[in-house]
Amino acid sequence: MNMKIKKMLARILIISIFAYLFYRLYLNWGTLATQDFQFNYLYLILAILTFIFFYFLEGVGYDLFVKLVHARVPFRKVLKARYVSDMGRYIPGKVWTYLGRIYFLRKYDISKMQVLVSSLLEMALMVLGGVLIFLLSLIFWSVNLGNWLYLLLIIIPLIFISTHPKVLNKLLNIVERIRKKEQVKIKTKYSSILAMTLFYLFYWIVHGLGAFFVINAITPLSIIKLPIIMGIFAIAWVLGFVSFLAPGGLGIREGILAYFLIYLIPEPISIIVVLVMRVLLTVIEGLYALISLKF
Repeated sequence: MNMKIKKMLARILIISIFAYLFYRLYLNWGTLATQDFQFNYLYLILAILTFIFFYFLEGVGYDLFVKLVHARVPFRKVLKARYVSDMGRYIPGKVWTYLGRIYFLRKYDISKMQVLVSSLLEMALMVLGGVLIFLLSLIFWSVNLGNWLYLLLIIIPLIFISTHPKVLNKLLNIVERIRKKEQVKIKTKYSSILAMTLFYLFYWIVHGLGAFFVINAITPLSIIKLPIIMGIFAIAWVLGFVSFLAPGGLGIREGILAYFLIYLIPEPISIIVVLVMRVLLTVIEGLYALISLKF
């Protein structure tokens, strides 16, 4: 697809989704008076602290991947490469993050292939961890899964099998072949990848906890719903990440979240939660990038 056309479609998609969300909020604004809408600053502070920790985990995770490919880079420089280059996610093309990491790590003993492998490993395990959290959260939905429960018992072990280096190599190279990119070969031990998969389960749990605090900062929600919130926000990130049009999943993620959240909280409040989440995460993400520039 022509890059100009792709950028234009991305803009149309993002504007359309946010315009629709604001339109729905406008239509339902009058009903907020009848909803349990109350702002809780304590939960907002907890949400901010949780997401600050969440983004710190992102830096720690990438540092672990850099070590997995046997590269030696100072921790603070890895954080700088991770946080600043991550801003490239919001530029169409999905290559700017990778190029940014090469630029910031170019002075150290790490090759372009090592940057590529570490980035692909991070991407793959973040996605697999998010999918796994979502699948586990389905057990807590107030629906009868029936035979789907047996399917989950099959899919979940398959996710762990897919993280084996031999399987992961094939999967990643299929994706890279489709993207017409350079083929990679992961030589990391399975035990290390398995440990990182568990790390990203914890990563998504922290993310879901932060989202739960944001919701409770706006409207009360029972702790019983926490596993569901973790699953919804994890799969929304995954679907936004794998989308081909919207840079950084912008718009896609918000649309998915607004759709799922109306099963737990009223529609106008769900839209407010989604918009607050976007602003909060963008500000914290931007602050990490600005601070890391000082490293």
